[in-house]
Amino acid sequence: MVAFFKKLGKEKPQDLWQQYLNKHDKPSDEALIKNAKIVAPLVIEQATALIKGLFSLCQQLDMQIDDSTYETLFLETVVFILFVIDRTTYDLLLSEDFDNMLQFITTELVEKAISPTRSKGEVSVLVNGEPVADAKEAAGKLAKLWYEKRVAKRNVFIDTLLSEVFQRVSNVCKYEKDAIGSFYNTRIVEYSKYEKILPEEDESPRGTLLWEFGEKIAALSGNPLDIAVVFYVQQTVALFLVNLPLRKLMHK
Repeated sequence: MVAFFKKLGKEKPQDLWQQYLNKHDKPSDEALIKNAKIVAPLVIEQATALIKGLFSLCQQLDMQIDDSTYETLFLETVVFILFVIDRTTYDLLLSEDFDNMLQFITTELVEKAISPTRSKGEVSVLVNGEPVADAKEAAGKLAKLWYEKRVAKRNVFIDTLLSEVFQRVSNVCKYEKDAIGSFYNTRIVEYSKYEKILPEEDESPRGTLLWEFGEKIAALSGNPLDIAVVFYVQQTVALFLVNLPLRKLMHK
């Protein structure tokens, strides 16, 4: 276990990583790739800190924990964090970007001199090279175009992040990069069944994905349903995820 953590210790996150965030309202692929590469070592660092803390907690409480489980616990933690980031960035597309989409559509229609009050066929606008005369139809096509572009940007960030993290994990674990990807896909199917990832303020965490993950780690550590372990895992992971500025990473 000591040798494993020594390997992990070589993965240092960039200091003051916030200063490297892309400053533009419409981030380029290059900026998104850069941001993803900044987040990757943070994911590794957080998973490392959680597992170290878990072993320390078990020792303090005189609970047994098998040293042979550290790689499994580490991988599970990394995959869970990645899943939450993956899903959160997708949810951002469906919520906070709505006003931006409306602004984009309105601007495009105004610039192309299309008005909902004009008769059909009087004015046309090119949407992806296709002439559209009806304002309502043009707005729908523009909304789809805008969404597809945003999804593409989000995918650049996520794909880079997954690739970077999988490679880093394979460097310190016995798992190959492709095997880690397959394991991640398996967990996506399992975790996607949960509607809630984190509990609302003053809400019980029971029934959320975070609670399920805490129980999973407790069981894998040899301390199934131990509340101290479950709470420790929840608090540690939640604190990291809540303070990760995904909105800035994706938009600025």
